[in-house]
Amino acid sequence: MVRGVAVLLLALTLLAPAVSAEPSGGWGYEWVRSCNATIVAVSGSGEGVTGQLRVTVAYPGRGRVFISTSPASMVDTQGSARLAAFAASLLAGVDPARLDFYYEIETDSIIIGGPSAGLPMALATLLAILGQKCPGNAAATGMIQADTSIGPVGGLREKLEAAAAAGKKLFLVPAGQTVYTYYKTVTRRIGPFIYQERVPVTVNLTQLGEQLGVRVVPVASLAEAYEAVTGTVLILPPHGQPGAPSWLVGSLRSFATRTAQRALNISSAAYTTSPARNLAQTARELAGEAEAANDTYEAAILSVRALSNALAAEIVEYALTNDLNVTPWVETANNSVETLYERLENASPAGVQQAEAIAKAWAEMGIASYEYTQAVSQLEERDGEYSLPTSFFTVNLEPAIILGEALATAEWASYWLNASKLAPDEPPLSTDRLSEVSRLLQDDARTALAYTSTLAQEAGASIDLGAAEWLVEQAVLTSNDIARAGLSIEAISLCTGGIHEAFTLDVASTTSQLSTLALYLEQRSGNASAIASLLVSSTLSEPPSKERLQAASKAVLYAWLAEELSGNSSAANARGGASPAGSPSPLRPAPLPSPPVEGPGGEARSIIGETMLLLAAGILLVLLALGVSRVARGRD
Repeated sequence: MVRGVAVLLLALTLLAPAVSAEPSGGWGYEWVRSCNATIVAVSGSGEGVTGQLRVTVAYPGRGRVFISTSPASMVDTQGSARLAAFAASLLAGVDPARLDFYYEIETDSIIIGGPSAGLPMALATLLAILGQKCPGNAAATGMIQADTSIGPVGGLREKLEAAAAAGKKLFLVPAGQTVYTYYKTVTRRIGPFIYQERVPVTVNLTQLGEQLGVRVVPVASLAEAYEAVTGTVLILPPHGQPGAPSWLVGSLRSFATRTAQRALNISSAAYTTSPARNLAQTARELAGEAEAANDTYEAAILSVRALSNALAAEIVEYALTNDLNVTPWVETANNSVETLYERLENASPAGVQQAEAIAKAWAEMGIASYEYTQAVSQLEERDGEYSLPTSFFTVNLEPAIILGEALATAEWASYWLNASKLAPDEPPLSTDRLSEVSRLLQDDARTALAYTSTLAQEAGASIDLGAAEWLVEQAVLTSNDIARAGLSIEAISLCTGGIHEAFTLDVASTTSQLSTLALYLEQRSGNASAIASLLVSSTLSEPPSKERLQAASKAVLYAWLAEELSGNSSAANARGGASPAGSPSPLRPAPLPSPPVEGPGGEARSIIGETMLLLAAGILLVLLALGVSRVARGRD
């Protein structure tokens, strides 16, 4: 009988790891939360199909994102998973570097590809982080971006039909796509000949959904998707009117006025060449728009563009009247970038607003260095002298124009470095947290770059990612944490901006959603981000535009950066973060609800709790076995 007890103990030892640990999560998690969802896709034969998505979030983690697909997945699906983890964490107010994320997808498709799983992955991740029920009657499709916005996808009619066939009653689609156009192959016979042609067919998805018993809801952001499936609002309305602090508004308006006037002075010279006169005319027009602009940030941007054209006019005039030589301007641009780089390396912020202003300066310096490198690469160099290239007796003026852009952008970067000295030193900056956040942003910038590049190739869209690629490379190479953060934010912004430019349909709704989110994040952190407030203010002008949409997108990233660096306790309370002892902790999610939440297609459980129960059961079984053994010996 003793041998029987030994066998039982061995069985318990082998059983405990298999039950208490997530198969993909390893050991050491305090809690694990999962959410099951249905994804929809279009098969190779053009029919709508469904698949199963399971998202698991575990704490404490190391920011790892794992994806398992059956069958294999493409790069954009893997990119969607990383962006989904980041976007959901941003919205939930938790640190993604403290979590591990697991994505399991199973479909009947031969290859899982396309960005359409981004929205369901992000939504399931958000619900899992918050420990909420996963709705079993809903399906969603749409691409996800780091700023939490939802982009358009294809195959919506087929996906809606697949969702209806699977019994779903709610179907989320990207904003602007409720009226959907697809192409249908039509066969016609004319005499002895048979012709096939693809003709456009427009479908109102809302009406089609009503016929199928499915409610179709357009969403522009992850927060809007959350509200649609839960019936509750996640983002509290911001209080008061958005507005940047006076120290920033005043200095920025002064910069805009001074820069616009400088552009006017340069462009008013008597240029003898036609190209220079055209550039000067553009500079004067932009300077006039800058002086008339009501919004301070818009005025500053217009003044920088005016200066860029004015300097380009000066460079072109010099080149065309000096045997195409531009060496003095190359040297000037090089010195400007080098001097700025040295000044930035010596910058040492004490507060969050100082840090984000310096991060912005690094971002613009990165753009200036990229522009300078691009200009020099196109010039003809001989014995240390640089000249404009010629082809078929035509002078290529593009390098001169880019040099003007580099010089103007360096001025813009210098402004932000100077402005950082005007910023308050509160809230205080945590250098350790800055290091963690900068590396997280670097990883997401690399993901956004690969994701955007793949998406552009698949869709045949023209998105220039040269500057974003350069910024990512510089972010990887630098050892300066603030530089890494600023360069990465700018790279992410260029990628999301490219996608917005190429794909976003409902510009007004998306801009409004992102502006609201940026203000919410900014106020949740105790008004820590001056740049976010400044950018949001610039989005309020009419009419909506892709430029204002990109400003709102960048505002979200800067608001998130400031929130993470501030560590303000009010931010922790607003997002529900609490340590086991009850003290606010902005770096970890809230503990699991008690009792555990279980809903259709979702679950929440504590590994530690399961382990304790299992050990208790094991002890009882061992005691029971020992009791049986004594009884058996007594009977013998």
